[in-house]
Amino acid sequence: MRDKDVIQKNWRMWKSGKQWLYASSALLAVTMGLGLSATTAHAQDGTTASEPATTGMQSIAQSDPTTNRTGTASAAAATEANTGATTTDETADTTTDTTTTGTDKTTTTPATTETTPATPAKTVKADTPSALKRATSTSEPAATTQQKPQSASATPTKSMVTPTDTAKTVASIKDSTKVVIHYAGDGSKWVPYVWGLKPNGDGQQYDWTGTDSYGSYTNIDLDQNYQQVGVLIKGVASWDKDGTGANRAVNVDDSGKAEVWYQAGSDDAQTVTPTFDGAVINVHYHDKDSDNVTSYKVWTDKSGEAAAQTVKFDDKDDYGNRLSSVTLKDQGFSNVFVQTLGDDQATREFTPLPGQNATDIYLVANDQTAYYTASAAVDQELVTSAAMDTLNQLTVSIGTKLTALQAQQQLTLSNNGIKTIAAVAPDANGLSKTFTITTTKDIDIMQANTVSFDGNAKAIDIGNYVRSSAFDDKYYYGGDDLGATYTENRTQIKLWAPTANQVELRIYDSVDNDATPTKVIKMQRGDKGVWTSVLNGNYQGWAYDYQLNFGDGTQTTTDDPYSKAVTVNGDRSVIEDVNQIKPTDFNRMPDFGNATNAVIYETSVRDFTKDPNSGVTDKGKFLGMVQTGTHTASGQVTGIDYLKDLGVTHVQLMPMYDFASIDETSADPSYNWGYDPKNYDVPEGSYATDASDPTNRIMEMKEMINGFHKNGIRVVMDVVYNHVYSPAEQAFQKVVPGYYFQYDAEGHLTNGSGVGNDVASERKMVRKYIVDSVKYWATNYNIDGFRFDLMGILDVETMNEIRAELNAIDPGILVYGEGWDMRATNHDLGAAQYNADKVDKNVGFFSDDIRNAIKGATFGGISKGLVEGNTQEENYDQHAQAFVDGFLGGQNYANATTAHPYQAPTQTINYVACHDNRTLYDMLTALMPEESEANLVKRDKLATSMAFLAEGVPFVNAGQEALRTKGGDENSYQSPDSVNQIDWNRVQDNQDLVNYFKQLVNLRKNESVFRLDNYDAVAKQVKVLQAGQDGVFAFEYDAGGHKLYVFFNVNDRAVDFNGLDLTNARVLLSSEAAQKLGGVTSLAALSTLVVREDLPQTVTINYCDQNNMVMHTEVITLTHAGDQYQLVAPTGYHLVNGPQTVAYDEDATTTTRSLMVMIEKDAAGNPGNETGNQGDSDNNGSTDQPGTGTDTSNANAGSGEVTTGSGDTVQVKNGQSLTGTTATKLDYRTDTSAVETTANKTSLTSHKVQPAKAAATTTSSVLPQTDERSGQTASLFGLVAAMLASLIGWFSPKRKRN
Repeated sequence: MRDKDVIQKNWRMWKSGKQWLYASSALLAVTMGLGLSATTAHAQDGTTASEPATTGMQSIAQSDPTTNRTGTASAAAATEANTGATTTDETADTTTDTTTTGTDKTTTTPATTETTPATPAKTVKADTPSALKRATSTSEPAATTQQKPQSASATPTKSMVTPTDTAKTVASIKDSTKVVIHYAGDGSKWVPYVWGLKPNGDGQQYDWTGTDSYGSYTNIDLDQNYQQVGVLIKGVASWDKDGTGANRAVNVDDSGKAEVWYQAGSDDAQTVTPTFDGAVINVHYHDKDSDNVTSYKVWTDKSGEAAAQTVKFDDKDDYGNRLSSVTLKDQGFSNVFVQTLGDDQATREFTPLPGQNATDIYLVANDQTAYYTASAAVDQELVTSAAMDTLNQLTVSIGTKLTALQAQQQLTLSNNGIKTIAAVAPDANGLSKTFTITTTKDIDIMQANTVSFDGNAKAIDIGNYVRSSAFDDKYYYGGDDLGATYTENRTQIKLWAPTANQVELRIYDSVDNDATPTKVIKMQRGDKGVWTSVLNGNYQGWAYDYQLNFGDGTQTTTDDPYSKAVTVNGDRSVIEDVNQIKPTDFNRMPDFGNATNAVIYETSVRDFTKDPNSGVTDKGKFLGMVQTGTHTASGQVTGIDYLKDLGVTHVQLMPMYDFASIDETSADPSYNWGYDPKNYDVPEGSYATDASDPTNRIMEMKEMINGFHKNGIRVVMDVVYNHVYSPAEQAFQKVVPGYYFQYDAEGHLTNGSGVGNDVASERKMVRKYIVDSVKYWATNYNIDGFRFDLMGILDVETMNEIRAELNAIDPGILVYGEGWDMRATNHDLGAAQYNADKVDKNVGFFSDDIRNAIKGATFGGISKGLVEGNTQEENYDQHAQAFVDGFLGGQNYANATTAHPYQAPTQTINYVACHDNRTLYDMLTALMPEESEANLVKRDKLATSMAFLAEGVPFVNAGQEALRTKGGDENSYQSPDSVNQIDWNRVQDNQDLVNYFKQLVNLRKNESVFRLDNYDAVAKQVKVLQAGQDGVFAFEYDAGGHKLYVFFNVNDRAVDFNGLDLTNARVLLSSEAAQKLGGVTSLAALSTLVVREDLPQTVTINYCDQNNMVMHTEVITLTHAGDQYQLVAPTGYHLVNGPQTVAYDEDATTTTRSLMVMIEKDAAGNPGNETGNQGDSDNNGSTDQPGTGTDTSNANAGSGEVTTGSGDTVQVKNGQSLTGTTATKLDYRTDTSAVETTANKTSLTSHKVQPAKAAATTTSSVLPQTDERSGQTASLFGLVAAMLASLIGWFSPKRKRN
């Protein structure tokens, strides 16, 4: 929201504006009058929602960017201008606005080139898709099922082309495919969604055209020549799917029509013979060589040829063909027959289209097929494709084979000439349908360029050139100022749109999406195709969008792809000072260190708090995520307090940028995960408390992030740069058509993502956009990590550049993603698992290898893994090997059949469940429906443990720790909150499992050997004892000062392990009841066990005088945790700091260490006190400061019994002290950098784990040190303090003893 000062400024501005408002009214009326005709003409050029408009090709002259368009009016005295990065500020102008301007205390308006605002161009479709999520099933051809013929009757109304006496302008034939879908079901609930399959094309939802005796039907005209189309029957306002939900493929026949019948609940096409009660047919006849066919006969299968009507052609259609309309009155017929009369007497048979509108049928001389589209009828006379490859080269395909010479004679170019032409792959006679043309001059991509053949023109598709490296090199713009750059006195707006020939900036003094433009400003084109406008004055809070015109005559209206603030539903961009919208104490957290220190917990803003029993006030909102003190009615802690108690380090939040599938104006919006991006750099409005306020969502998302940070939890953002919701509706495609996406060889969008489009990150300006976006979130929102959806569709270079840029901001920012092999073009570039050795080693990948080994395959039908198979599953040996390889950090996956050449454990994200597919618990119940609940719990704990303790980065799905269920829903992306929300009562019911998960977290934090970040360390410190033989996996860890052993038993029965003697070991973690350790250790069924074996520690103690001279040395051995040794000063000396002990160091990373202890001579006449200095009589025999022992390096120190300097040998055993004297305990460490010690030593620090230092010294105080550096510092101060104490004692007068 704006602050008080800004509101006051706008009030003063409004008062000033009133002074000239009335004076400008007359000029405004004149301006509106002049523009009325242009506006009206544009508005009348609308099309229906269900059928695309077809207009003739026009040659559009190149626009002069410094002048107004014809038919528009402007009173501007000056234009906004710039060249390249330099802009010219606005100057005083007499232009009259309909509202006050954004300036303060001025009566002049920003200089503009104004036009009458035009009606935005509409996307031709019946309805806007409500959501778009990747397909979860493969496409299969529709099967045909025989069904009894049914009758479909319709009463037609006559629809004829009105004859005219004047000559018509012949239109160019547009590519078109007729699609007819029939549905015997509830048409009010279900609608068709149709897209191109061969070739690939955009998908769109359509309304039913009408109903007949079979059910609902729709007649659709697609704007390409397709050979096959895809069909889904889906929910009107959801992505619920009729039948199994599988994609249905429908073939287009030679007539240019695809027609199919479906029954409710079935994916199969039905066999139906429709019948009709009358019809109106428009018959078009094409003969380019003759004009002597003037009439035709027509009859139906009901009446027969004997009752045929003879009809004359009495008109011409838009393409110059003969045309006539005939009304058929027969009842109950199925087929219509037409026979032309004259030289061509071929008889054609066809079926009318359902409904009351006329059916257009196209006939071609001496061709027996009746066609439903003009493009299908005359495909041999058309330019089927024309693609610009370089600035002076085209590839053109036509419907007829010609020689190169014939083609040069018959092909013509608009705005250019043919320099050379060559046939592509000609036959033996030199004939070909495809030719390469070199033009006489460079092709102007901002003009309307066409190729004509046989009188039919085809627009030249500039897509191949736009997607070329030459285009990238010519138009790449490296500036950091795209979008709106705001200051209080000046706003600069820049848009990269090199293929547009005119761009208008439309600004609004209202954020209401229904508002009309307050100003329309012609932007100025500069270097690299960057368009610029500068707005003088304070335009904070104003909305804006662009209207772009292109050489092919198309026009688009769009928001800014670089939007940082938007209106509700993200429809328009908003000028805001986004850097200043933040909490007052909003800062980055310190560098996190190695990724293997992370514990990632995935959830959704909506899922985590939406449960009515959560106790959260702002349920499903950013603010609700960080509300503290929340709990259920029965007392279960919820929300951020629960997360903090779990001990996780990072929370990964599912998409929270502005996505397209949710209506932000709804008080109770439908549910969607959000993997359908609209505005990448803007928070999602439905997660804010006021989506209509552009600043509200920004502030509240930052407040959420700040709240997590204050609770020690970092935030990972789930980003989806691999695809968009709908290319046709997205700013990318509207600003530079054909550039931002991957296309196949035929020039159609690829579908590696499964949602109809793939972003082409390898292109320079696409890569720049993604990198800029990631940097923006990291710097402006302090995001701590990024999870990349379908990262394998992106390219290696982009991911490496992202990693490098983030390293400059904070090298501890996590970067990982889905590395699935899904890229459809330039496969070798993919940032997928197969290229793991080409990306930075700190770019991680979700490991499906270890996931599938542990819990079984998810895609292509579920199957059992280690935790369900009881060693009996078909692929047990492969699963066992894959698990062991993954448990060791994934290095051996490089040698797998499908190689994943990881460079370090930092690249493997180890998990068994995420938001996709079934929850872990639901997977177990689906695979083992007869299993007892007790065993399901055991298997759940086992699966989580196996993934969590593996080398790499552990990842868990929210609720996994408490048996989360979605009721078996395997793809809940649009299921209701009742399915997706965290059930806090279930969390409370499974508190034992939650506590077990906390133990896992603490164990991983406390033991650095579970967090190794390189394969050399793994090879040195982790040993495989048993690799799945007899269902047991056993691992040994060298943890420095002790050993760890980890066991997994995947059998559903107890198993004995006798590979080593664990009599002296102790249990750190057990998924089942305490187990007996010994020479034979019994492993409970379906269990996890982690034990620790303490190693003897050898301590060399050097007793030093005030001159740091070693007066005495002794070596002791401490064998177990709890052992301690009472220090004894040499004869004639006493301990400077009173009684002290040396204790077994449970956190030591080595088995040897040295210690310096300060002593001083006894006073004259005072016998020595070997157990310490009795000290002043009034302090009970203790010194004023704690003991100051100093741990030092001693290369000669060894294990076992060692002779002391005085000839003594000391060994401490069984946790006992050598003396019974109560004394201050000394706690020594050689490496505590990985653990932030608390009372229970369970909290993981957020800095990098440093290797142990051979010469490190630590303070010998009661409290252990929190990290290695603080330990060294404390030791230094302790040594200095001891030396000062010695000096003070040396010069101080001594009190005589009594």
